Amino acid sequence: MIETEITKEDALMDRWRRNPSAFVKECFGATPSNQQEGFLLRVAEMADARLKSSLGEPLTRREAELAKKLGISIKSGHGTGKDCCLAWVYLWLLACFPFAKGLVTAPTSHQLRDVLWSELSKWIKSSELMNKSVEWQSERIFVTGHKEQWFVTARTANIKGTEEQQGEALAGMHADYMIMSVDEASGVPKGVFTPLEGALTGKMNFAILISNPTRGSGYFFESHTTDKDRWECFTWNSEESNIVSKDYIERMRSKYGTDSNMYRIRVLGEFPTSDSNTLIPYEWVIRAVEEDKEVIDGYVLRGFDIGGGGDKTVMIERTGNKVTEIKEYDSADTMKVTGWIMRELADDDYHMAFIDPIGIGAGVYDRLMELGVRNIYPVDVRQMAGDNNCFMLR
Repeated sequence: MIETEITKEDALMDRWRRNPSAFVKECFGATPSNQQEGFLLRVAEMADARLKSSLGEPLTRREAELAKKLGISIKSGHGTGKDCCLAWVYLWLLACFPFAKGLVTAPTSHQLRDVLWSELSKWIKSSELMNKSVEWQSERIFVTGHKEQWFVTARTANIKGTEEQQGEALAGMHADYMIMSVDEASGVPKGVFTPLEGALTGKMNFAILISNPTRGSGYFFESHTTDKDRWECFTWNSEESNIVSKDYIERMRSKYGTDSNMYRIRVLGEFPTSDSNTLIPYEWVIRAVEEDKEVIDGYVLRGFDIGGGGDKTVMIERTGNKVTEIKEYDSADTMKVTGWIMRELADDDYHMAFIDPIGIGAGVYDRLMELGVRNIYPVDVRQMAGDNNCFMLR
């Protein structure tokens, strides 16, 4: 119902409202992938079921199921076009439903502005209809003349705050026609999702969760496991997508192996598995990479893990609470490894160094001591800390 020439074509508008895939093809000239087609069909079915339910119309068993669900949850491999598809849905919402509202959140502003908002801008510019009818701003897209009543807006999730503060991202918005979504939902804490159920009370309200399944816990994980009865769940396997490069899949297979968590998450669209042989779970690594941390200056520390059995020797340097450098040295010769470590410690730009003295590392450590290398200490990870109140050097 955008206020343009399209309002004269009631039949076309009704068809688009019932068929978002047709809207995408005819408004943007785009061709959805096989997986995107399935999702757009489900969006149409859920919207129709919600509307019928709100009007008290008789429902089929399937429509009754959809009307009760919170929404749609998609776990996906890489490159399947999930953000593109979410952008299409929001533009369909603005074009086809009067005074509709959309709210989208994500764990980082980058995900919203550089990824999803970029997709929205691209598709608006590609369509003469949308380019005339909506206006694009850095955090809001709205139907011309209706900035406060007919829009899609973005709010970065507060992943560090209290549960109450986290819930503010999806709180405070109501409309007859509304879609709330969480992009990269796997990285969003449970508190952010708290307002969902109370907010989705209008005629045609539902939620969409999309993400690479990087964590084996949390709200998004539960939407596909213990809480899946309340969601329409999709898994977008990159192997099954007709828009994902086969070269990408082969590179991931060759580099990580099909049994790896990296392949499971980035290709198969499956949650990581726990591995009893893994010291640091994949989920912890993802959390460390994605989390914004205040950088604190302090002591310069260097740690060395001596490689054996074909592994490389690795040095990591930390300044305060920030890793500033990682280096590798590939040699099985302990004397060459010793020489490399001495060169890395020759600059005196560090306060303390630590070395793994287990196995092949024992000989390297003994030789370094013999050569008088200063401020280097053995760390045997098989033993408990001698002081339960371990200190943090800064």
